[in-house]
Amino acid sequence: MRDARMPSTEFADAGYLLVTAWTKQRTMRGFIDNNSVLFNQTTELSARVLCDARAIPFLQLRYLLRPADVETCAPWSRVPDVLVDGRFEVDVAREVDDRIRALPVARLAEPLSRKPALTAESELLPALAPLAGTTLVIEPPTIVLQLDDPSTAGGQALVLPVAYDAAWRTSSGQVRDAGGLLAVVDVEQAQVVLTFVPDFVAMSRAFAMTLGQVLALGGILGLAYVGRGR
Repeated sequence: MRDARMPSTEFADAGYLLVTAWTKQRTMRGFIDNNSVLFNQTTELSARVLCDARAIPFLQLRYLLRPADVETCAPWSRVPDVLVDGRFEVDVAREVDDRIRALPVARLAEPLSRKPALTAESELLPALAPLAGTTLVIEPPTIVLQLDDPSTAGGQALVLPVAYDAAWRTSSGQVRDAGGLLAVVDVEQAQVVLTFVPDFVAMSRAFAMTLGQVLALGGILGLAYVGRGR
């Protein structure tokens, strides 16, 4: 939509408090193939993933914008008489399930942990199973995991539909990289809160970008002042 200059619908930046092109490149490129081009931060899921009944509730997707000439698929229901930008129909997910997905920690090893998680050939998605008595709430800038019985997380890696980054901090357990997605292991509390805390590298790059913009603006104003003086 942006490429067609019709951006009436914006895309969320996953709630990160500090977002630069470099930070996005660092976090987003790990879980989808063909996303390694600098300044191309798109995360385009394949049609097979978008039509995978296991992927939709895991990703907590609620709506899908679909070209009108493309048929909808099983996990989705069409919302009648609604068009976005005059050409995209709207689908709503048939199933909503906010339970936490997990797999045994022992399986969270190479090569599974290094392969992009959200591809048509993903080995991670089929391995995930919902944990009974759990709830996942994503409300930027925090993620809250609620477990009725913390013992259900024993020996499990809790995999979240959020891009992994070393800047994530957890109130219980440790964060791990699961095919580019954020996972939490060794959870011992009934409620776990994760927060995104930008590290020094990300902050310094953001500061350098801001400083560069200020200096450029100062240079433009200086040239304008000199031009008027002549």
